[in-house]
Amino acid sequence: SWEHNDDMTEWTFHIRKGVKWVDKNGSAVADVTANDWVSAAVYVNDARNDSDIQYMYNTGAIVRNAQQYYDYTAYLLKAEKLGVSEGKDAVDADGKIVKAVAPVKTEDIGVKAVDDYTLVYTLEQPCPFFLSVLSYTSYMPVYGPFLKEKGSSFGIDNDSILYNGAYILSSFEPQHEHVLTKNQSYWDKGNVLIEKIHEIYNVEGGNIAVRMYQNGEIDCAEISSDLIDSMMKDEATKNIIHRARLDSSFSYFFYSLSTTKVRSISKTQCISEYSNSSTYYRHISRSGLLQVQRHCNLSILFRSSNRCFSLEKIICIISIFFR
Repeated sequence: SWEHNDDMTEWTFHIRKGVKWVDKNGSAVADVTANDWVSAAVYVNDARNDSDIQYMYNTGAIVRNAQQYYDYTAYLLKAEKLGVSEGKDAVDADGKIVKAVAPVKTEDIGVKAVDDYTLVYTLEQPCPFFLSVLSYTSYMPVYGPFLKEKGSSFGIDNDSILYNGAYILSSFEPQHEHVLTKNQSYWDKGNVLIEKIHEIYNVEGGNIAVRMYQNGEIDCAEISSDLIDSMMKDEATKNIIHRARLDSSFSYFFYSLSTTKVRSISKTQCISEYSNSSTYYRHISRSGLLQVQRHCNLSILFRSSNRCFSLEKIICIISIFFR
């Protein structure tokens, strides 16, 4: 469960008890606690870890002092490279001045574990949609002691990750196979209907994928550029080509610049905006590689509150669970 204050700048979450971190064999390692979200916030906002999703702590919602901590650690990183003492201005190789940044401690970041099962986020300004912001991977928990133990090798294979969601990456052999196995410690395992997901790498896939798709052996396939024109001209195949595998997720940011009513669009569509120096384009699109698309019996939607998530989305997310 969760609650927030009147102006939605403080959000308190009560973490589900009994959720376990497990290794690739399903053996319990530790309990999931509020401290795991704190560890994640510190890691993501440390510039030395070069996270490409740190911006969500200062964009979708502005978590107190998160950006300030990032800026401070970015300064420390530059100062170290330039051989400058902390607190001193410096000049980089391009002649630009690197200004000293006031120290910010990890405990200054607005993510606090009040106790093992009470987590509080403090924001710089109201954010009514903060629950949606929490769905981004930058807010997913991580077991701090394990993260520290693995260091730079964290997340490079299935041995260097811990799991608390519906599936465990029980086998990870690059360019051979990935096996996802149902997590028997998962708190809602009774509603996980697929026991195992087996992904096999096919070295000849690029050449025979389309034929395998047409034979019903696989449910989607990437197609090479030399086949696109002919398939788009063929009445039998032109309607099964999409820019990306369809899923049920969507994401957009926008500014409301007028009171004009905006027409509604399907949730299965995605609003994308691209720009160059002179022109802005708004269109309905699906980004990514061109693929041949087919609905298959594994395209099960799991419902959580009022949101649907595709199977692919579920197995990639380390779940956040609240009591």
